[in-house]
Amino acid sequence: MVLVTGLGLVALVAQGGSTDTWIRWSNAGQAFGVLTAVFSGFALAALVITFVMQLQELKAQRMELCQQRELLGRAGTALHRSAEAQLRNLHRDLMRLAMEDEELAEVWPTLVSGLAPGRNRQYLYANLIIQHHWLRFRISDITEEQLRSELGYLFSSPLVRQYWRDTERARASHIVPGTEEFHFNQVVAQVASENPGPAALDGPPNDVGSPERRQQAA
Repeated sequence: MVLVTGLGLVALVAQGGSTDTWIRWSNAGQAFGVLTAVFSGFALAALVITFVMQLQELKAQRMELCQQRELLGRAGTALHRSAEAQLRNLHRDLMRLAMEDEELAEVWPTLVSGLAPGRNRQYLYANLIIQHHWLRFRISDITEEQLRSELGYLFSSPLVRQYWRDTERARASHIVPGTEEFHFNQVVAQVASENPGPAALDGPPNDVGSPERRQQAA
């Protein structure tokens, strides 16, 4: 129907139109063609601009998602370290109870066979000091270089050196190779070997805190 109508209009114009009319129609058609081309160019440019804007928006969204994942990762790490610090505090409190009460100290596995109560308290305290350095290193409060420096000072103490020697077998039985704690243990062992100090304390560990020992010292 549309085709027939169009052909009828063309025939009508052909019968009643002059050459000038056809020229005007031709010029009008060319003008509309130019306008159509211009509008098509604008449409293509708008499409390209829209695509570029959408691409930039997509990149911005991806970057934002990456930042959010990074923030979530940091938050998770912070929570993990906070929980670990709380566990270390609990360990410290447990050790403190053992240091203050000999009966509670007997609940823990023996650090060294035949260790007198007074020396055992000293060893428990030395263990707390080492654990304190381990926690600071674990949460990145100090660098490895700072750790080595502080351990160098710590191992100037004969009691700390003796504690480290006497508990070597106990540490080896529960520290898992390849872990951060294993690396920390290696650092401490290296610093201890670099600071041998005097020979081991004379004689077996004595109960320096017992009434008999204090009476002898008096």
